[in-house]
Amino acid sequence: MKKGISLFLCGLLTASSVVAGTSVTSLAAPKIDPYSTVQAELNFGSEGVEKTPIVYNGQKITVLDSIDVGDYWYVKDVDFSDGLSKMSLTAKADTPAVIEVRKDSVDGEVLGNFKIGDTKGEYKTITSKMKNVEGKTVLYFVGAYGTAAADYWVAEAAVASEDPEPITPDPTTGPSVNPYKGVSASLNFGNEGVEYVEEDGEKVAVVEAGDYWYVKDVKFEADTAVVGLKAKADQASLIQLRKDSVDGELLGSFKINTTSEYKDYYVNVSKFGLEGKTKLYFVGTIGKATVKSWNAMLKPGKTDPVDPDPEPEPTPTTVNPYNVVEAEDATIMENLEVKTEDGRTYVDWFRPKAVYAVENVEFDGSSKIAITYNSEAAFVLEIHDGAKNGPRLAFLNIPNSDYEWKTVTLDFPDLHGVYTLYFVPKFGVIDFDSWQILKDGEQPDPVDPDPVDPDPIDPNPVDPDPIDPEPIVTQGVTTEYTVNNWGSGYQVQVKVNNNSSQRVENWTVKVNKNDVNIDSIWNVNLKEEGNYYVITPVEWNSVIEPGKSVEFGFQGAGSASEKLDLFAEGEVKEEPVNPDPVNPDPVDPDPVDPDPVNPDPVDPDEPTPIVVNEDLALEYTVSGQGSATISCKVANNGKSAVNGWTLKLKKSQFTLDNSWCVKVATEGDYYVITPESWNSVVNPGDGAYFGFQVSGMTGTTLEYTLE
Repeated sequence: MKKGISLFLCGLLTASSVVAGTSVTSLAAPKIDPYSTVQAELNFGSEGVEKTPIVYNGQKITVLDSIDVGDYWYVKDVDFSDGLSKMSLTAKADTPAVIEVRKDSVDGEVLGNFKIGDTKGEYKTITSKMKNVEGKTVLYFVGAYGTAAADYWVAEAAVASEDPEPITPDPTTGPSVNPYKGVSASLNFGNEGVEYVEEDGEKVAVVEAGDYWYVKDVKFEADTAVVGLKAKADQASLIQLRKDSVDGELLGSFKINTTSEYKDYYVNVSKFGLEGKTKLYFVGTIGKATVKSWNAMLKPGKTDPVDPDPEPEPTPTTVNPYNVVEAEDATIMENLEVKTEDGRTYVDWFRPKAVYAVENVEFDGSSKIAITYNSEAAFVLEIHDGAKNGPRLAFLNIPNSDYEWKTVTLDFPDLHGVYTLYFVPKFGVIDFDSWQILKDGEQPDPVDPDPVDPDPIDPNPVDPDPIDPEPIVTQGVTTEYTVNNWGSGYQVQVKVNNNSSQRVENWTVKVNKNDVNIDSIWNVNLKEEGNYYVITPVEWNSVIEPGKSVEFGFQGAGSASEKLDLFAEGEVKEEPVNPDPVNPDPVDPDPVDPDPVNPDPVDPDEPTPIVVNEDLALEYTVSGQGSATISCKVANNGKSAVNGWTLKLKKSQFTLDNSWCVKVATEGDYYVITPESWNSVVNPGDGAYFGFQVSGMTGTTLEYTLE
């Protein structure tokens, strides 16, 4: 990311976009006219972007180039005298990119964003809906994803509401609105973006994501049970019911199915104790719906409700994951949109920082998860229980689908009971169509079910029907670990081995708090006892068969000791006879190392791979300069599977700050990259995907050795 400030003098502003007179006073306070074309190079400050003159379609133009994540430019005194409804940006990108429009500051309120696809080297105009603003405003254009270039932008004025004045539907109620008689959706005391259209002689409200209308002075009686909404939609939609403000207390959500007929949808509000005058906001969250009316109902026996059974006709209390679950049916979605194209409804641009969850998913065993998606690059997805930072259930490496809808089947833990699944993207972007859980047996069983099967592809075989009544055995358990410090944090990967002839159940590992400070952990449970963290397995990895092992890991801030006080219960740790750190090499009998400069027995300048497989190839892309993201794929172009690979990268090229889907160690002047257990086998025609975040990067070419 290139950093630099480029400030433009007000006197250089063009007459087409600046309203100014000839006096000194006028020049001191110019106004930008957003309803006329505004060149991107006209800005009052920038960070990271480059002003670049180019020749495009035979004409000389100036653009803002190299807009990476975190880069921005801003324009002040933008005069939205007629409000704002949409903005158009003419831009280009070689890969998908997003530029956000923010108000007042680089981290201010998001008014909208421009999603820019691969424009094939051409500048194209992208139009996006924006939140309304009025008067003089400072606009910030902020790179949020990918890399793009911008030529110019223009705004559209706000559309006046067709019903700006409140209507009182029942004069007998005085200044209050009676919700128990049914209220037309055309009654509003203010709205944003809602379109009112005539339908069979009646006005109905068309609500999209980000739109809302509100009704004030709604007079609720005690014991109000539900609020109902009569609506229809061409695609699955969601309208939230909130109290007092557009981001006020959430009373519930109306989940509107795809239907051409009006149907009644309900939310249960009994627990909120609504009583007296209240302001209600109806907020479009997902999709696009048409609303005819709404009403409230009391508990039975309190009055004459419209429905004798005030309980809503709800979605089933649990979700069946063994049927295909459409992505748009999620319980919780934030910063996401649902689209319908070519007969397929899907969640658009599922990416990091988006919130996506499905509540009350009931499991009765599981082995695989099938995900249907569309992408142009690798995608890394974690699934957590209960919250975005809750216990991690699965780590999914989803390959590039080359712009085609594809279903991939990946390993998933054996779960039983009810879970709230949070799908947490860590890297990349996909269009998300659906998912489904597969039980053990719905995939071909291994030919040899013997638990002593040394197949390296499955390091964690779990017997779903344990019949061995033997007691817990820990005497044969040993531990191994690797520590990866990167300056501001560290990661520890731990392997628990069963070296005995009996199965081990419900193992326990302890690690001294003086050596590590655990911020996050995966594949296990964590608690504290005195000076130790106590780590125990989750259900699906609690059993270790003879000769087998399980793995887990954890991360923390700061740095960790290279030697940890970490052990399994019952494990015998043999301390070295001579712990003198001056001579770590037991082969050399001389206690003084005459050449401490290079204790590494392998010469890093001349890496000598054990096997160099010509069928393997490294494919990579570098996004950004200085602080950069490197996305990699080890591709197997041969005719047989490759089990295990090693990538060496020179430290002089950059400082490696973070990584995913691989293990990182150091060897002299090299970073040594090796796969995790689950992606060490690369099948013919397939690849292992991983990546890094680095600093100090120059250029876009890597010097590497692939073994």
